[in-house]
Amino acid sequence: MKKIAAILFLLAAPAMAQTLPDKPQPTVHVKLINRFGKPETLRLPVEHRTVDRSFIVASVISQGLTFADVANTRYCLRLQACNEKNPVFGGAHPNAGVQLGISELAYGFTTYMARRQKRQNDAERAFGARITASNHWYIWPAMNTAVHTFGLVFTLAETHR
Repeated sequence: MKKIAAILFLLAAPAMAQTLPDKPQPTVHVKLINRFGKPETLRLPVEHRTVDRSFIVASVISQGLTFADVANTRYCLRLQACNEKNPVFGGAHPNAGVQLGISELAYGFTTYMARRQKRQNDAERAFGARITASNHWYIWPAMNTAVHTFGLVFTLAETHR
């Protein structure tokens, strides 16, 4: 029995000595216009991290204003000093879970779209494209930031704080 185990070990040794394959390179499907004006879809590698300092700063500002807007509105509703004007939340006095859930869903969607567009932009720039449709990835977090800034300022102005 020991001889059979030793023979199997020796036969399996070359299989264990093989090197591991290279780590797969992440790719992005990119639609570019060729020199003849026709669109081409390419799979381009993403050379570096998509979530860099600028992406994190934009996301943190957007998330911070989302929380500040919801917290300020909840405070105002608790004091019965104001009513919710946004019809998306379903009435003048929405549930806290509904309000936070819808706001965080909007934040998650805008962050996902910004990351997706920034990743495509990074791949296009690595390929050599200078101006593309995905250069403006920061519009998604800016949109969320603007909406919650408006809500925060409007609530503060309505309550005279």
